Amino acid sequence: MKPLVRLMGVADFLSAFALLFAASLPLGIAWPLALYLIAKGGIFALMGNRVSLVDALCGLYLIASVRGLSFAPLGVLGCLFLLQKAVFSLA
Repeated sequence: MKPLVRLMGVADFLSAFALLFAASLPLGIAWPLALYLIAKGGIFALMGNRVSLVDALCGLYLIASVRGLSFAPLGVLGCLFLLQKAVFSLA
């Protein structure tokens, strides 16, 4: 179980930086990270963890940001949320 948690932490870390640099990322790089966040958020939310819905929202925001629909403060909040999850997963 520990390797899976660490792998998810690395993916959250990469997704956080993708949110920060979404304006300059090609869709081919952002799309898998966004799908990861949406899937992970949905699965864990169905298991009862409502905070994981924020993961799914971060994934949707990543797609919107790459397509030019971004709001910087929201991106920073999403990035901080994913970074703190990554740090706790990797610790």
